[in-house]
Amino acid sequence: MLKSTLTLFVLFICSVDISKAFRCWKCDNALTFEDCTNRGQSVECDGENGGCFTEIRFNVGLIPPIRLTTRCKQGNECSKNEYRNVKDCKSRNPICRCCCVGEDCNKPELRIAK
Repeated sequence: MLKSTLTLFVLFICSVDISKAFRCWKCDNALTFEDCTNRGQSVECDGENGGCFTEIRFNVGLIPPIRLTTRCKQGNECSKNEYRNVKDCKSRNPICRCCCVGEDCNKPELRIAK
């Protein structure tokens, strides 16, 4: 259930177009979406950044089994990371990466509520 919810979160974020820099949510290695929301903060992205980045690492054997990182990311780097998802999201210990555009579009509470 948790993995399917996380997968839907990743897929939704990946479906949003990347075009401008603005504010993104930033948290590092959060243990849950709630942890990321509570410990993270909105940061202003500089002109080098083209989107808001989300990385979810599913770690088999860890409790809880995910680590969530969000931040600003350069547009071309977002594209490269998303391209690698084809392989990485389906591996034994998957790492899924996505980008989106919009004020704090990668803030977990905004995606879970929809």
